[in-house]
Amino acid sequence: MADHCPIGVNMRFNEFKEDTFSSGSLLDKVLPSTADSKTSSVSSIAPTSDKPSSDVKPSSDTKTSVKGNSVIIGNQKRTGGTISWRTNNPGNVMYGQFAKSHGAIGYVHAADTEPVAIMPTLDHGIKMQMSLWRRPMYNNKTIDLGCQQWATANKGKRGTPYARDLAQAAGASIDTKVADLSDNQLKRMITAQMRWEGFKPGTVSQA
Repeated sequence: MADHCPIGVNMRFNEFKEDTFSSGSLLDKVLPSTADSKTSSVSSIAPTSDKPSSDVKPSSDTKTSVKGNSVIIGNQKRTGGTISWRTNNPGNVMYGQFAKSHGAIGYVHAADTEPVAIMPTLDHGIKMQMSLWRRPMYNNKTIDLGCQQWATANKGKRGTPYARDLAQAAGASIDTKVADLSDNQLKRMITAQMRWEGFKPGTVSQA
């Protein structure tokens, strides 16, 4: 697994509307301004309890392919940025049966990491990220332990900036159980997580 590398920009969570969670409005809150932006590379691939697999058949007939620093999804060619953006997978969730059940259409490898799932749209990726936090392997843990499992470079490290930032976004403490978070709290938490997972756009062109 690659080491975790946060973007490290501050987010105004009080501006987040709990009743709005479309990808457009989410991106407005997640992406840093040009004034305070810092770059980040892909950090870690989130375990799902599945065995990572490049052999699982994708769940859609949508055309997808990987060419160098580009990922083609349907008629879109997504170039540059970070893998979490190119793959519509803001949580860097690995490819396997879980991702397939949420609509994964393929995968891409980042250096020596497990395969990262390619999702048809950002909304698919966000819903998968939400669903993964609600699985017992995360839902039954505190935010702190869940973050240690998600970003394995933080394993065994209590109270990392990653965990504290996500807890603050949710209006909770690092010792709050994920199961005790409302859906709106979890949405705010994963909005913050997207930046820690290196979500940075590149360019989109016709495939």
